[in-house]
Amino acid sequence: MSRSAPSAEDDLPSSHKVDALRTTRELIARVREVSANSIIRILALMMLGAVFDSAGLLLLLPILSILVEAPAPGGLSGWLDAAGFSELPQQLAVLLAAFVIAGLLRAQVAHARDTSVAAFQADFAMTERADLIGRIAATRWADIALIGHARVANAVVTDIDRASSAVYLLLRIAIAALTLITLLAVAVSLSAQLTLLAGIMFVLGAAFVGRNWRGALSLGSGARRAMLAMHATTAGFMDGLKTAMSENSQGVFLRQAGQILEQARANAVNQQVAQSRSRRLFTSATTLFAAALVGGGVMLGIPTTTLIAVIIVIARMAAPTLLLQQTIQSYLFALPSFAAIRSLHAEIGRQPPALQNAADASLAIGPIRFDKAVYRHHPGGGVGPISLVIHPGQIVGIQGASGSGKTTFLDLLTGLIEPQAGTVTVGAIAPYGAEGAAWRSTLAYQSQSTFQINDTVRANLLLSGAAGLADADMWRALELVCMDDIVRRLPGGLDGTMGEVGATLSGGERQRIALARGLLRRPQVLILDEALAAVDIPAEHRILGNIRKAMPGLTMVIVAHRPESLALCDTILTFRQGLIVGDPSSG
Repeated sequence: MSRSAPSAEDDLPSSHKVDALRTTRELIARVREVSANSIIRILALMMLGAVFDSAGLLLLLPILSILVEAPAPGGLSGWLDAAGFSELPQQLAVLLAAFVIAGLLRAQVAHARDTSVAAFQADFAMTERADLIGRIAATRWADIALIGHARVANAVVTDIDRASSAVYLLLRIAIAALTLITLLAVAVSLSAQLTLLAGIMFVLGAAFVGRNWRGALSLGSGARRAMLAMHATTAGFMDGLKTAMSENSQGVFLRQAGQILEQARANAVNQQVAQSRSRRLFTSATTLFAAALVGGGVMLGIPTTTLIAVIIVIARMAAPTLLLQQTIQSYLFALPSFAAIRSLHAEIGRQPPALQNAADASLAIGPIRFDKAVYRHHPGGGVGPISLVIHPGQIVGIQGASGSGKTTFLDLLTGLIEPQAGTVTVGAIAPYGAEGAAWRSTLAYQSQSTFQINDTVRANLLLSGAAGLADADMWRALELVCMDDIVRRLPGGLDGTMGEVGATLSGGERQRIALARGLLRRPQVLILDEALAAVDIPAEHRILGNIRKAMPGLTMVIVAHRPESLALCDTILTFRQGLIVGDPSSG
């Protein structure tokens, strides 16, 4: 299923060229889907903070007028005089009190805004992960089988974190932009001429800084491709770690990992260099702008108090301006991860299908019938046409060389894929489509590769999904697979740890734990695809004999390369080049 070396083009649209505007629109739409109410709250807090910020700044001019020169009659001074505050010290005290209150309220609102943004970012990441995992779990096997393990792991672990960072950065951009607009409005109210001069200088500076934005998008794409390659390489190394250590060939992995890490380092350093370059340019330009602003104000004959107030406001604009341009760079650096998630969604279905509830274990099934069924892969492989009938309670063996069609046959049997021609039926129902979930709820499927979690034996057995399991049920299942004595010797018994991927157990023991888990589902059909390949033949015969004796009505389909593994089968089917040897319909 996995691809060991994902290319740069296989998970980003248009050869990893991300359209920033289109992807931003998609991100905004997704943000609204996750929680429109949270966004409304954040925007309201942003606007409220801007109001208090503006109020504090607008109070500067009358305060400066009192401190520097006698305030002009009328205006705010006239209002204060009419309110009974006729003395300048009284007016200064009132204005300073209002300034402090506005500042305190602004700080409180900013705190509420920032905590709301952080909570929404966490909610977004959780929702995206649940959505993506749900899509993968519910999508068609024919679609998901084409997507590499590393790509999915990278999306769930890394891309979603970076996408949630993009959400945070997008909100920070909105906050910085609103702050700048507010400050600009205050500056215009004080002196439109000076504000126009400052605006021209800011636009010129932004034009120079903005050249780095496109580079940030490219660096972000490169960084996520490096992480994808690292996921693929690490997964491959861990899968083959025992072989690598046995051959002392770990150096091959280390060299490959070193190249990937070097590329990731280069992307990260280049991103920081670009941001540092922008800061250097901005700092240099700010010094020139300040000098030009003072000179321009003097030449235009701006009153001293107004000039001081405007300079303070313009100075306040410097920090959010720098924050805005650097946040845009960081946002564009993170944006390719969200584009990759959208691309993955497009491949596995934009709407996550609803997983159907497990069917009643007592659901009666009829004969499994293949009638000239065909499923061929491109460019080669698959099965068909094949015809056969498997009756309830029958044990059917499947043999054949690798690539002969055994796996495709099982995929048709379980309903993971739909025949391209002919039919597959189970009694009166089809094992795929709308009725497929009910059919698969009656199955237990065990392949050669086992699935275990880093937890106790009990936790791994509970992955069967069977309801109402008691300890006695678990011990009975372990007894059927000749594993009960081994588990009893573990420290803690059922509560003994298995380690990561069952590392504390042998390969055969892990296979038997997985088979016990399948038996706890109380299946009507048991499919064993090399499921006991790591178990010796005498033990395998005992296990299969135990199962047949304890569950006489159970239908079993056993795929094995060892002829001895099929000794208990009622019928053995031999596959060759996608056909069943001796099947008249395979002619």
